Amino acid sequence: MSLDTRVWKFHFQNLFLELSPVSQVNIPDGTILPKKYVAIHYLNFKVTPSLAFGFFEATVFNRSRQFEFQYLNPVIFTAAWKV
Repeated sequence: MSLDTRVWKFHFQNLFLELSPVSQVNIPDGTILPKKYVAIHYLNFKVTPSLAFGFFEATVFNRSRQFEFQYLNPVIFTAAWKV
């Protein structure tokens, strides 16, 4: 899913992805690798036609039991830090 917003000189883009595992390695017992998810935020500020500043944030996470909806937050620099 992609959300793309442009206001004045600002361009803000959100990408939410689901990654499926692809492996050439034989895994014992036919174990299936879990899916991973990605939340990406990109903010660009175009100062002049030839100068722009961009900020990027990406979080890759794996939740085998449930998807955590906090990663769908569309605001940049607010990803939760968990150990």
